[in-house]
Amino acid sequence: MEGDLKALYSNNLLFKYADDTNLLVPEITDVDIKDEFNNVLKWAADNCMTGNLSKTKEIVFHRPSAHYTLPSVITGIEQVVSAKLLGVTFSHNLKFDEHVKNILTICNQRSYLLKCLKGQGLPSKEPNSYCFLCPDCFAHFVRPSSLGWSFDC
Repeated sequence: MEGDLKALYSNNLLFKYADDTNLLVPEITDVDIKDEFNNVLKWAADNCMTGNLSKTKEIVFHRPSAHYTLPSVITGIEQVVSAKLLGVTFSHNLKFDEHVKNILTICNQRSYLLKCLKGQGLPSKEPNSYCFLCPDCFAHFVRPSSLGWSFDC
């Protein structure tokens, strides 16, 4: 079951991560996206699983200069202009403005949280408490519970 889900055509790409499956089909291909999608649904049914069609999204990538929309090829599937894949926001026009905006929003939220915690008396030099800002801007705080509270996000 693990490795038996394959794309019907070698130019179409199928990525599987945990319980997510991503299908990448170029504009010109021998097997269109409908057939590839039906293949994924058939594979799921053969393995006693169902595809969650309410979570299934379609995104059509195109050059940033192109200003057109295409109707959804697969009936019942929502077409979106951006989608998040493994923490990265991909946009239909191949720009990363929305991704950068999302990351900066998270950073600002964490910075505000730090400010609020400092205002409530979080000592900046206490050896048993620390703040770790990792590259994706998630803040993690550890505070000894002996001081009355602990926080870990």
